[in-house]
Amino acid sequence: MIYYYNGDGSPYNRIDACKAVAFDFDYFRKLDDRFNDLMSYKIAKFSQVFDITGGTSTIPNWRLKQLLLTAGFGAFAVYPRDGKLYFVLGNMGGIQDHNLLPTKFVFADAHMPNGETWSGEYEIGKQCVLCKNDSTYTGILPIIGKHSAMQVQTDLSFYIAVINSRIADIGVAGRDSEAVAFDQLMTDIEHGKLRGIVDKNYLQQFKSLPFSGRAEVIREYIEFMQFDRASECNELGLEANWNAKRESLTDSETLLNDDSIHPFIDDMKQNWQMWIDEVNEKYADLLDNGPYKIEWASAWKINDIEQKLDIEAAQNAAEAADAGDGDTTIPADDKGGADNETD
Repeated sequence: MIYYYNGDGSPYNRIDACKAVAFDFDYFRKLDDRFNDLMSYKIAKFSQVFDITGGTSTIPNWRLKQLLLTAGFGAFAVYPRDGKLYFVLGNMGGIQDHNLLPTKFVFADAHMPNGETWSGEYEIGKQCVLCKNDSTYTGILPIIGKHSAMQVQTDLSFYIAVINSRIADIGVAGRDSEAVAFDQLMTDIEHGKLRGIVDKNYLQQFKSLPFSGRAEVIREYIEFMQFDRASECNELGLEANWNAKRESLTDSETLLNDDSIHPFIDDMKQNWQMWIDEVNEKYADLLDNGPYKIEWASAWKINDIEQKLDIEAAQNAAEAADAGDGDTTIPADDKGGADNETD
């Protein structure tokens, strides 16, 4: 048992402290609260896609990842009053260039450490560096928002289905005495009594309606929940195969969605690397923690390593096969056979 101590030195049990927090069993019915909690959880989860090191101390790298993943874009610019590099959120505007891309980054009332606010309209590429999460400035909110909205509804339906599964039969009684008799009979059975005595007229008039279809509904909810959560992970680069066959999957089936999980996060990695290179070059003297560096992290890093190993193994196998096809040496047995035929 782990004990912690209060400010006065008296110990308290952490588990007992947790027990004092009552769980709200209507939580699944509060869709707005459930949605917001899911979104916060997923932002924390998917912000582990990249490991960012170096940079400026004016913004922690974990916060930089969260802001860019959710907002879709931002900019690095130098604050005129202290000459330091800051990351700010805003909007893009100005006259479009020949590629139909914005030329200005506009932001207002950015809160600064000295209590002041900072507003500006900076020319992209010259006065600031535009940081994109992806090619369309979208971020991950549309993806996780879509799935979170679906999941709060599915969780509520599953919650209701589990509660309804407790209903074995619905009794129909004509009088209060018959209802009391049925409740007593069910109570006796629940407490382990194998028989009950009821009035003959009660048995003739009482009806029981079976509450069927519970197992099928719950199974369908489970399968859909697995499908939706797996689809969300696949969209953000994590392989999460869902199995509706109720059987073991073959190796070929587990690899079916390998190609579909990479394009979006590869686009993200490419765009992050582009603005990192630009920031490192333009503001090298202002990066007090060294140049920014980026690499895959967490499960994405494991997937990247496994993919590289698979590619290397496939290349080695192809090279070995090519070497075998080009080998014109005739085995000893074949040489003897050929000589005999010639003779």
